[in-house]
Amino acid sequence: MSKIPADSTDMELADDALCAALTAWLPGRRWYAGKGHDVVDSRILSRYRMDRFDHVVLGVELDGQGWHVYQVPVAVRAAFAQKHVIATTAQGLLVDAVNDGACVAALLEATGASPQLDPRATPARPAAQWRADAMGLTSFRLLDVEQSNTSVVFDDRALVKVLRRLNPGINPEVEVPWRLSTSGCQDVAQILGWINGGWHDPNEGHVVHGHLAVIQEFYPGAVDAGVLAYQALKQDDDFIERAREIGQVTARVHADLAKSFPQTSISGEHLQGRLTERITRAARAVPEIVPMLADLLEQLEVMRRNDQVDVQRVHGDLHLGQVLWTPHGWRMCDFEGEPGVSLEVRRLPDHPMRDVAGMLRSFAYIAWLASGDTTAAARWRSDVCAAFRAGYESSTGPVDERLLRAYMIDKAAYEAVYEKRNRPQWLSIPLSALGEYASGS
Repeated sequence: MSKIPADSTDMELADDALCAALTAWLPGRRWYAGKGHDVVDSRILSRYRMDRFDHVVLGVELDGQGWHVYQVPVAVRAAFAQKHVIATTAQGLLVDAVNDGACVAALLEATGASPQLDPRATPARPAAQWRADAMGLTSFRLLDVEQSNTSVVFDDRALVKVLRRLNPGINPEVEVPWRLSTSGCQDVAQILGWINGGWHDPNEGHVVHGHLAVIQEFYPGAVDAGVLAYQALKQDDDFIERAREIGQVTARVHADLAKSFPQTSISGEHLQGRLTERITRAARAVPEIVPMLADLLEQLEVMRRNDQVDVQRVHGDLHLGQVLWTPHGWRMCDFEGEPGVSLEVRRLPDHPMRDVAGMLRSFAYIAWLASGDTTAAARWRSDVCAAFRAGYESSTGPVDERLLRAYMIDKAAYEAVYEKRNRPQWLSIPLSALGEYASGS
């Protein structure tokens, strides 16, 4: 753990120069969602002087994509890890300040009068909203893992996830665990607070408000289920019971979500339209999908047989990496939903099969990465998927196979887009699955 630094320098960089430096640096970040598109415009949407850093929100306009909004707190340091340096200035190194914990500590100290879930109820200047008394945090470490956001651990007690791509409104990463925590759900990481803030809308100019970060309970020694599954397969250890337990946890969380949020129903035709639009859009981004697109969409036709489909709030982006083994048992986390999907869509009720499909596809990834396209990998995948389903269905009863298959296709198409843009060497994993689905396997 590192102590929070106090050696920052007041920044005198003009907005234009800061905007140019951030715009040049941004496309190389893993959490940048504009890969494959050109930046046609950029501007600083908000800039607040905080203790030891500037809190900056940057807007970039992409060709064919409109505006993306990113949170990039910055500071000037005399020395810093090169991978977090944005540019060199006359004053020193301009750095992404999240990565030394200084900005996060200052944000946690800038508290609001009383916690407000809706960011529109608080000023635009960033302010932490604590469910209980603010924690006195003194040391930090950065979680150096692949994420669409940046996470900092304080005193091995609190995990602060700084949201990189911002959206106005209530973020499910805050809303869902808050609702579940207040309803007594024990299967999720408990939320301690969050940070609200505001910035100028790049299209219309008025101030909009959104969530900047979420603060949740941290579990020292926790290991995500993806790591455990991979190790089990590589070492020829059993993962059947753990897969069954994860299925049971998923079912309990779905039940708690159904109690915590309103439920509704939509027509099978409407749901089919949602998935058809997503898969068609994926084919535009991944040309390799096009030859099988008609066969994939034909698989969705069975959804029309459902007059009405019950939908509810779900996790939205569930995979093995979102489930942690902790000293207290399994804990589900990261309820932000698919990062590339709009906030409005992520908050819509959906069918629980989206999460079930996400977990089954995650087991397929682990099998492929650990053992390749082998008979042993296929057998392991079949066994753990059956165990997960058995655990899930022990509470819910048999799932709708037609809906599950539709969501499996949707998930693999989403994966293909992600891999095409971020890890092209893994693109064959979802494409292989889509080929099987298209052939009716």
